[in-house]
Amino acid sequence: MKEGAFIGSGTKITGSLIVTSPVEIYGEVEGEIHGKSSVVIGQGATVKAKIVADSVEVSGVVHGDIVAQKSLSLKKPAKVVGNISSKNLKIEEGVIFEGRSTMIRDTAPKPQNDPKKEDPKKQEPLRENQVVN
Repeated sequence: MKEGAFIGSGTKITGSLIVTSPVEIYGEVEGEIHGKSSVVIGQGATVKAKIVADSVEVSGVVHGDIVAQKSLSLKKPAKVVGNISSKNLKIEEGVIFEGRSTMIRDTAPKPQNDPKKEDPKKQEPLRENQVVN
């Protein structure tokens, strides 16, 4: 059996949907969707919710903001009305998208400066009788 959740057509969920495994939605969801993995909004699905997940694929209708930490794919005949944010974004021809798009940047810590390679102008002035190597 495949791991994950499946919300079929004819099913309506209102409220917060929190999932740790992949979820496929073909019904209706109104509220919020938080996924630790992938969220698929299938063709025929209607979602009125904020979606936050690692990866999101949309072929249905979404009214709400989408934040996909890794990737967001909007596939024909998707319709998205809301703002989207992702590290990687793919929008197929024929998709309807009304909103703003923001790319998520890597937030890896910047390497610390090596004191040996610092700008000599920023070093302390020499003191009398000081030896420099």
